[in-house]
Amino acid sequence: MKYTYTKVKNKESIEWYKTKAGKKLYRVRFKRKINGKDIPYSKNGFKTIAEAVANRDRAISQIAKSNGLNNDKITVGEYWQVFRTNKIKSHQWTADTVRGVDYQMKFNILPRFENVPLSKVTRDDYQSFINYLLYDRANPRHPKKKKPLSKGSVKTLNRIMQSMMNAAVLSEKIDHNPLQRIVINKTEEPKKKSLTLEESEKVLTYFKQHTSKLVFAMLYLPILGMRRGEVMGIKYGAPQPVEGGYLLRTKTTRTISKPDGKGPKNDTSDRTLFISGEAARQLSIALREFERIMRQHDRIPNKDDFIFVSEETGLPLNTNTMTNMYHGFGVKMGILPLHPHMFRHTLATINSLKGIDNSLTAQFLGHKNVSMTDYYKEPTIAGKKIVMSVINDSFSQINQEIGSNQV
Repeated sequence: MKYTYTKVKNKESIEWYKTKAGKKLYRVRFKRKINGKDIPYSKNGFKTIAEAVANRDRAISQIAKSNGLNNDKITVGEYWQVFRTNKIKSHQWTADTVRGVDYQMKFNILPRFENVPLSKVTRDDYQSFINYLLYDRANPRHPKKKKPLSKGSVKTLNRIMQSMMNAAVLSEKIDHNPLQRIVINKTEEPKKKSLTLEESEKVLTYFKQHTSKLVFAMLYLPILGMRRGEVMGIKYGAPQPVEGGYLLRTKTTRTISKPDGKGPKNDTSDRTLFISGEAARQLSIALREFERIMRQHDRIPNKDDFIFVSEETGLPLNTNTMTNMYHGFGVKMGILPLHPHMFRHTLATINSLKGIDNSLTAQFLGHKNVSMTDYYKEPTIAGKKIVMSVINDSFSQINQEIGSNQV
């Protein structure tokens, strides 16, 4: 039966109407825009204005809490968008984190679960999916060929899914997370994470023979345990000359998502390194080469300019340049894998063998902790000099070879 509705004065979204029998009742009716969508709500049959108001307020709260989604029908794909938006807006995920999780969701999780309601995701089905990724995953580019994921990659993917499901529980989208204690089991050959000193000599010598002075300095500095983004983020005004070398604060990091620079990875990554020996000499060369290239392009060096720039354009090198060069040279030398991060592991290994306290190594590398539980404060200059002396001593023969050919 159609009714004639009249708005109740001073009561938003409340209307009154009369039934066929002449009884006066109330209706709640409104729309709310959630994530760009109009969510309508309407319910009749309230005997009093107070009942209608209470229902209206409860409905508005539930719609806002659920982001306009029906808990019984909300799919993994729909809730992923809500979860992702909340992580970004609360600044829990950086641009680089978003880039990584988006890739995992797009190419692995969503193709299988996008249209599955959260409430219908089962432990058995998800465990089967995990096993498929580990052993039988199809190559996205060549579906007829297998390309299983590594155990580490599957663990990363699982952490994303678990985090989303736990958030769904807290947001009362589902009663519980059925995916707890999923088994991720695969026997793999240990990945090569560091370089021996012999390999380091071969690598650095090859770099020296096949690159310009500026590029070689860029490729050399990771032996200090600096992250790729920290090296690429060195600014002209950052190195501070001191007796015996430089103090260099690793305040700025360049990444694929933030090529113009961003803050450090964490609080302990914002540290000041004492750089001496060959590393200081390479940094000096890099600064001089940067100045030369700036003159070549009729530019005045600015303290906020990144020093590792293109000879042709004078603009900062792509943030992937270092990684791509390491890999390309590794292929030619027959040393794979080869990437800048390996020198961080090499430095940690050398320090351990030399008996350097783990806390000094953690501080020098900018690790938040040593054993994933202990926290260390910023080291003293004396502590930094100890680590730097070990680097200089360990790489002394290599540095002599490099230096003898340096102009």
